[in-house]
Order: sequence, then C-alpha cells, then structure tokens
Amino acid sequence: MTIICSGQLRNSRIAIEDSYCAGLIVSQSCELAEDDAVELDDSASLAHGFTISQDSAVKVLLDSMTGRRFIGNCRQNDVEFCARVNESTIVPVVSAYGEDSDIRFVSSMRSSTDAIVADLAS
Repeated sequence: MTIICSGQLRNSRIAIEDSYCAGLIVSQSCELAEDDAVELDDSASLAHGFTISQDSAVKVLLDSMTGRRFIGNCRQNDVEFCARVNESTIVPVVSAYGEDSDIRFVSSMRSSTDAIVADLAS
C-alpha cells in the first residue's frame, strides 16, 4: 500500500495533518493485519510513531498551520469534525482524471457486506 501526502501547496513542505492522517492509516492497517508481518518504510514508521505519540487528533489538527488558518476563518468546527476517526463508512474514489473524471462515493454498511455506490456527474 502506498500513502501519498500532498503537503502544503505554496511552499512544498510537509503538512502535519497529512502525516497524522497517514499515521492513522498505517496504525489501522497494522491492527487489521493482526499477526501478519507488516513492513514499514522510514516515512511510514515516522508517521505512525508521530500519530501514536499524540493524545488528541483535535489538538494536532488545531495546532497545525492549516488548523490555525481555519480557526482564523471561524471554521474551528470543521477541523473538529475532520478529527473524528472511523465516523463514516463513506469513501470517495476517483476513477479517472481529466474530462472523463468521475468521483464515486462508496458506502459499506457495517452490518452487511453489501455496498452502496453513488456516482456524481463530473
């Protein structure tokens, strides 16, 4: 599995919220793998280590440069909402790029193996 973090667009620097989220994905993946060996490269190990060393996702996100910008724009509630982990079963999937691009939202029902797929017009 490859996790790509976009970072900060203006100055091509790491974004702490990206690293935190990547660490959450790594942590959840390791838990799901249970006894299976999971090999992490250095970047994944750093993200994972950072994430598990934090007490609060909300604090990490609010203290980040992006979080401070959201607070300055009176959008703290948005950051707090985004800090909620495993709250949604809906996952956006980009199926193509360019003119033929499409975003699908896939929702897996927790009580069933059935999935609901909703397509959006590009």
